[in-house]
Amino acid sequence: MSAPRVLVVDDERDVRLSFSLYLSRAGFAVEEADSLEAARQAVAARSVDCVLLDLNLPDGNGMDWIHDLRETQPATAILVITGRGDIPLAVEAMRRGADHFLTKPPDMGEVEVFIRKSLELGGKDLIPLEIELGLARDFLAIEQVRFGARLAVHAEGSAESLTCLVPSLLLQPLVENAVTHGIAQTVQGGEVRIESSIRGERLSIVVANPCDEAAPARRRRGFGLDNTRNRLAALYAREAGLQTRKDGERFVVELTLPATRMR
Repeated sequence: MSAPRVLVVDDERDVRLSFSLYLSRAGFAVEEADSLEAARQAVAARSVDCVLLDLNLPDGNGMDWIHDLRETQPATAILVITGRGDIPLAVEAMRRGADHFLTKPPDMGEVEVFIRKSLELGGKDLIPLEIELGLARDFLAIEQVRFGARLAVHAEGSAESLTCLVPSLLLQPLVENAVTHGIAQTVQGGEVRIESSIRGERLSIVVANPCDEAAPARRRRGFGLDNTRNRLAALYAREAGLQTRKDGERFVVELTLPATRMR
């Protein structure tokens, strides 16, 4: 079995060398690129499993490549490596399709864990809710850097619900909506709350966020809701659904789907 391929894209030679040495010793096949053009050529020549991408490159912004890379190699994991002052850029990179980001100097052990987790999940349509919930927490942790004390997070599920299988990245558009149409629209911010439970043979997942009383309804609704409804319908037909409601000063999204587990 061939070693997983990792492409390190950074214009700093010492940074590339550090990644190459560590990841090679960890069993990965590492290739380096010092510019966007070199990165594009490397990927065109042979597919890669993971890209470690610096955003500030001599021939352009790595941000511009993320969308194209995601289109041509959807299974490739993208980890953005950026300076501590570039957190807003890293958040934007996540919105464009990057899977995660780390600030320089990155913890090599954390980079290795990210790559291995991405390889483990790669190509899987259904993953345990426990893992999906962890991905949602990771995204919200990044947003907490942006919003600070304005964003609190509660993401928990009952033990029996966490073993259920759900479509990968099912929660991503919902937590993005919760931040964009909830936290960002209220002066004081608030809590994004994710909870899961089992009701009979059904899995229930609830995502709730504060909402602005004065905001028009259209501002509280995002494309993520319709996309999620369509995805559930395609996978489960009438066995799954998405409902929204206003509960006091909170906007609530509830998903219900069959409580299936790995055999």
